[in-house]
Amino acid sequence: MRLGPSSWLATPLFFGACQATTHSGHSQPAEHTGGRAQRHADRPSAPVDVRSATVAAPASPEPKAALPQAPGTAPTRCGGSEVPWVWPAVIVGRRDYKGGPKTVTVDTVLPWAIEVGQAVSVVVVSSNLPAQDLVVTEVRAQPAVDEYPASWVVGVDAGSSVFASLEPQAWGDTWSDTAILVCPAGPVSLVAPADVDNDLPARTGTSLATLWAAVDTTGDGRPDTEIFRFWCDTPDVSTSRPQPGASYLSCQSIYRRAGRKRWKLVHDSRDD
Repeated sequence: MRLGPSSWLATPLFFGACQATTHSGHSQPAEHTGGRAQRHADRPSAPVDVRSATVAAPASPEPKAALPQAPGTAPTRCGGSEVPWVWPAVIVGRRDYKGGPKTVTVDTVLPWAIEVGQAVSVVVVSSNLPAQDLVVTEVRAQPAVDEYPASWVVGVDAGSSVFASLEPQAWGDTWSDTAILVCPAGPVSLVAPADVDNDLPARTGTSLATLWAAVDTTGDGRPDTEIFRFWCDTPDVSTSRPQPGASYLSCQSIYRRAGRKRWKLVHDSRDD
């Protein structure tokens, strides 16, 4: 099974990738306007005194972009949105039993460019730990492959945060926990399903049963973004429950509030 950029970090397991739209990883060549015929046409028909001719200074090369971009796009701070972007992530801890250092990172895959040094907020889905303001420490552009769009693989160093306390006592080289990343950094908290009530998008797969996370980014106690995870064949059943259908395709949809009772679909994907 191949997980594309839109498949998940976003799935219940993460260690997949989340779908998004990005670049091809190759810069487009500038339009060629010269050629032999053009150069010959530019030759003067009469002798020219080269001593008095003015020679134009060579054009300075254009600076290279910090990150490769999709054709026709420019780097964006946080998806170019005026409101905070909310995205699934996973906290990954790695430990070396030979005496090496332990590391804790927040990993995700984004559909838009982000730069190292960008401030983000992270909250754990399954814990009451307070949200943490952290800084992006690694960005790796991933080119499009087949039907999967390109994406940005993002790492955030969380080793000095309270997230290090999530490390279980069990044996193993790695451990993980699900989280929400908000860009740019700002207030963020999770809204309990009981407080969400019927404040839900009226779409397929959107119910309290399939609600994976309701996120408040304005501090008013109401969800501003809602993330749903369900089986594609049986959209009323959460992926946290056994699949009752014939297919094991899992779907995810992310909605952003667009009014008091209105929601806008900002992302949907499936793990196929």
